Amino acid sequence: MCNFNKDDFVEFMQQGFGIIIDRSLVGEESIILYKDELDDKLISKQQKSKLPDRIIVHIFSYNEKSEWLAGILCDENTNVPLVLICIKDGNQIVEKPISP
Repeated sequence: MCNFNKDDFVEFMQQGFGIIIDRSLVGEESIILYKDELDDKLISKQQKSKLPDRIIVHIFSYNEKSEWLAGILCDENTNVPLVLICIKDGNQIVEKPISP
């Protein structure tokens, strides 16, 4: 089960990029997509090929000087996290497989 939440995003941003965020400024959304709907600029073809056909993407966003998005890509049927991606101003800067 995916248990990444706003607090995890705040910690990820602080530890990974030295950015301190007020939790109340974090946006959160979850969507279901077919993996073919994922933009190739946001996830590598190698990681995309390992995903099931349908995924849930849990998105966390923060926008101050730059637009930051972190997405946890999960199996639609089990909600098990598979990949973490981080995007800054439309460019992928982190892609990390998550071991179940």
